[in-house]
Amino acid sequence: MSLFSKLWNNSKQFLNSGIVIDETMSGWIVFEKVFANFPIGEQLPFKINLRAFTKDVLNFNALRKFKGTVAFTGYYQELAAEGDMQISPQGVAYTIHTQLPDGSKLTIQGKKIYRLSDLVY
Repeated sequence: MSLFSKLWNNSKQFLNSGIVIDETMSGWIVFEKVFANFPIGEQLPFKINLRAFTKDVLNFNALRKFKGTVAFTGYYQELAAEGDMQISPQGVAYTIHTQLPDGSKLTIQGKKIYRLSDLVY
């Protein structure tokens, strides 16, 4: 096999590859009006586990679709979720869509902020 053929085959493999991103975020949400059986005006803890895949490995800021779960402490252990996320050096912005067992649809938008002082070496 010629050198050109080897390089061509390797470049095709690279272009067919991608990156998998596993992310876990936790925080709280406050409902300002009646929604399902959630309390109004209280901080409700939640946790998001997601997995995103992209072939767009060279575009760091690309919008990435994901699937995963969201849990609301004391209410729902794991609900299927999907949405999109955008990564930047400052953090991750995300939009999550889920459906509660009663059929209510919930969309959450948020941001996880990275701070240099919080990095682990």
